[in-house]
Amino acid sequence: MNRCVLLGSLRQVEGWTSALRIAATAGQLEVVFLQSRPSGPHNGDGHRIFVSSDYRNFVTTPGCERVSILDGLERFSGLDLIPSNDARVHVIEITRHAVEAQEWAKDGVVVTSAVADAARQGSPLQLVGLDVTPPCLEPPGTGEADIEAAQSLTYIGADVGSAPTLWGPRLFIYDRLPLALSDNNALLDMTGPPRPLLRGPYLWAPKGRWRISAEISFDEDAASHEFQFRWGPPLTPTIHNVRPDKSGRYEVVLEADWPDIDGMEFTVTVVHGCVGGEFGFGGAKIASVALAE
Repeated sequence: MNRCVLLGSLRQVEGWTSALRIAATAGQLEVVFLQSRPSGPHNGDGHRIFVSSDYRNFVTTPGCERVSILDGLERFSGLDLIPSNDARVHVIEITRHAVEAQEWAKDGVVVTSAVADAARQGSPLQLVGLDVTPPCLEPPGTGEADIEAAQSLTYIGADVGSAPTLWGPRLFIYDRLPLALSDNNALLDMTGPPRPLLRGPYLWAPKGRWRISAEISFDEDAASHEFQFRWGPPLTPTIHNVRPDKSGRYEVVLEADWPDIDGMEFTVTVVHGCVGGEFGFGGAKIASVALAE
C-alpha cells in the first residue's frame, strides 16, 4: 500500500470518505475503504488510495505516503443527552483514536481542523496525489458537555510551548458526590477512610513530556492531613506527597513522561482517614513541555 489515509476523527469518517471518493473520481483513481486487514497481495496499488479508520488495517510499503485526518476532532454534539459516564467513555475513545492516528502518521501529513478550515475557505488540499475539498462539518453542540469536551482536546496536535489546555472540574471522577460542583470548582468532603478524592480524566496523551498545573484549596481541618498527588501514565506516574499545614489556595505542578501513548491520570489521595475537612479543586491546565535531559 503506497498511499494511505487514516481517518483519525471518528465523528467525521463518513464526510471525509465521501470527499476522498469525489477527489479520486476526478483524478481517475480508486478509493478502497478497509474495514479489516487484507490477507492477500495488493496488485494495482498505483491506482488505489487506501482509506481506513483503523491503522491496523493498513499493510504499508516502505516510503508509503501517510495522511492522518484529525479535522473535526473537537466537534461534539449531543453529549448532554446521554448518561455522563457514557459521554466520558466516548470522549476518551475519541482521544485514543486521534492520538493513535497522530502517532501513525510519523513524518506524514496531519490534517487538523485549522488546516481543513483554511482549505474550505480557499484552495483544495493536496493529499496523496488528490485535490481534496474537505467536507463541511456540522455546527458544534452548544451544551455544557459538548463545549467542555471540545476545550479538553486542544492539546492533541499542540507543539511544545503552545497554550495550555484547560480541564475543568467536571471532567474528573470523584469518589463521592461533591458538596458543590461548578465549571471552576469542586468542593469535596474529606470525612472517611484513606482514598482517592478525585481521579481522571484518562484522555490519551501523545508520546512526550506533559505538565499539569492544578488549582487546589484546603480548609483548616483539611490542611492538617497528608495528601498524595499522582500524575502520568496510570502505571508509571510522578508521585508527590505533601502536608499543607496551612489553609488556603495552592497550585500543584507536576511533570511526567509518556514513552508511549497512554491515558493521562491525575489523582489526589488523602493518605490517612479523617473526621472532617473540605478539599477544593479548581481544575487543571496541561501543556506539552520539552523532554528532560
